Amino acid sequence: MPLYEEKFICPFSIRFSQERIRPTFQDGRVVEKSMAAVEAVKWPIEDDDAYDVMLRTPFPPISIIRWRPKMREHDGTTITNEDGTVVLGEPCWFTFDNRRLYCLQAAAAKHWPRRAACVAHVMRDLPTNKCTPRKFRTTDSGNSVNISRRYDLVPKAVWSWCQATRCTAPGEVPDDADEATRAAHEHIMKDSHKEDWDELVDVPPSVEELCSTFEALEPLPQKPPLPPPARTPKGSGSSSASSSRQHKPAPQPESPHERPAPQPKAGLRPPNPLQYSQHLGYNFPLDFGMDYGYGFGPGLGNPYGALNGYHQAAATAAAAAAMG
Repeated sequence: MPLYEEKFICPFSIRFSQERIRPTFQDGRVVEKSMAAVEAVKWPIEDDDAYDVMLRTPFPPISIIRWRPKMREHDGTTITNEDGTVVLGEPCWFTFDNRRLYCLQAAAAKHWPRRAACVAHVMRDLPTNKCTPRKFRTTDSGNSVNISRRYDLVPKAVWSWCQATRCTAPGEVPDDADEATRAAHEHIMKDSHKEDWDELVDVPPSVEELCSTFEALEPLPQKPPLPPPARTPKGSGSSSASSSRQHKPAPQPESPHERPAPQPKAGLRPPNPLQYSQHLGYNFPLDFGMDYGYGFGPGLGNPYGALNGYHQAAATAAAAAAMG
């Protein structure tokens, strides 16, 4: 049994598996430059009118799989039912090649409402890597993706093909949409609902050589995209399944002044503060700063400044005797 088969599919019918993509590929190439290099050519199969254009890419085909992801809150927390079971989303086509999928969707949006197709490797099963299922971290079922680096507080951009084509959600056609737009939406949902790779259009062996001879089509004029929808604040889930989840308060960082004082090990005498300070070049006991906030107290870098009870009294007496 083959590991994958090459099929045609609409890029808008594929979902993102992660919430964020970096603006560069692993080899350093800029994602935006790769997206600009994606071209649309006329549909190469004459006896099949399933699509209007095919996307010619400078990178290898993406890999996709049929999958039911875990539903997550906007903060990434898994949504569970009242009995503790994980809530799963509807089966969809997902990819691990999220940056390439963004390039394909952004290029196809320039030719909307033409019915665009891309070549994809449809996998039968997940890769054998155990961490592969953990990569499904999308919080909106893969309909959008943030473009940012790991430590960016605010994403540089948020991509959603629905906003780019001025529709509110997959399958929801605007009231003022024309016939071509409605046909394009129906085509997207048709590919989205195909359960197996046998239902997708096969890729002929000579399609790449044939498409290399075609001239690139000019993009169509597009309307401005819709504004991004208001997102629910983190930790405030809106679904009924998330309301039953127990929210535990985040642990607060421990203050240095609230840490328990370290105790001397059994069988060891506590050091004389004055003798230890003179050894380091000071003329006052190291626990002197405990009362004046000079940074020599417990938990602030001096393990010998935390003396209490009998040991504190003995150390003070020893320091007074040493000072005459």
